[in-house]
Parts: sequence; C-alpha cells; structure tokens
Amino acid sequence: MGLDSTLVEQLVKKVLLELTATEPKTRIGILALREDTDLTALSGILPQGAELVCLDDGCSLEDADRLILPTLSCNAMADLAIGRASGKVMESVLAHLLAGRSVEVVTFEYQGYEKTAAHALYDLYESHEKTLSGFGIRRFEPKTEDTLVSRKRLITEKDVAEALAKGAKQIKAGAKAVVTPLGADFARNHNIDITKE
Repeated sequence: MGLDSTLVEQLVKKVLLELTATEPKTRIGILALREDTDLTALSGILPQGAELVCLDDGCSLEDADRLILPTLSCNAMADLAIGRASGKVMESVLAHLLAGRSVEVVTFEYQGYEKTAAHALYDLYESHEKTLSGFGIRRFEPKTEDTLVSRKRLITEKDVAEALAKGAKQIKAGAKAVVTPLGADFARNHNIDITKE
C-alpha cells in the first residue's frame, strides 16, 4: 500500500518546522536606566542569549520573564520597607511589586557595611530585607550550569571541586582525558558524574 504524497509532505514540513524552531529568548527586565547600568557585567551572570531590556528602552517590562534590580541602595531599601518609592526606578519597582511580580536584587548596598556599621544599624537593614522579601523582593541567584565541559587532558580533584562550587552535577571531558584517582573519588563522594566524549 503506497503512502499519500500529500501526507508525506505534511509530515516532512512538520518535522522540519520542529527541527528549525528556536527557543524563545528569555526576556529580562532590568529595573535601571541603561546609562546607569553595566550591562556587560550583568550579562555574565544572566542566562546566555537573554534579551536585556532597561526601563528607558521604551518597551514595557510587563511581559519580562524576570525583573532584575542591579543595586538596592540603603535609602531606597528603607523607603520600600514602608511602602514608599521616589524616582523613576524605585517607582517602577514598587509598581511591579504591587502588581504581584517578584524583583530580584543583585546587590544590597547595606551588605558592604557589614564590618563597619553599628550592629543595631546593620540589624535594621537586615530586618528591612526580611520585610521586603514578604513584598516579593528576593536575592538574585545566578543560574548554575548542570554540566560543565572540560577541555583538559588531566582532570584533578581541584577541577572537580571547582565544578562543584559552580553547582555542576556533571563534567563532560574529551575521550582521551584522564581523571586522577583523587579527582574520581571526589566526584563520587559529591555525586558528580564525569563522562568522556
């Protein structure tokens, strides 16, 4: 029994569409003005290929997959903790929080004063951070790579420990790579899979 050529064409088109389809880019709203933001540094900690949109780019951030605030100053933190915001950036942060969106903060300014600030003052800002977490502000957690690719010919315990520190669960190495006994033991003890390609 022969196959209908129209059916075959439709199947081929569908398969080709699925093979050539690209993943939609992650859209990340940067709650800052472009001129005040080091986008190169942010790109290094955000998912690769993400589209970064700043407040002054003329685009709405309503459809952003994530909202990132590069720095939360002590003054802005104290204001937000009592539901107040001033300036374009903080007003936008507050508007997103009121809309039920989460905002991820890369740097809390108060933490830079941990060694010098009076304990009572530092504790106050820690309590502000707890209050703000109830509003939807949370610390930014960089995405970790589950798999790291190693081009090294010798994989040592130090290499495996570095992969573990980056959150990796697997190391892919070249077919001729050699894993030292200590490296293999460390990987086994920390549930890291080393595969050779």
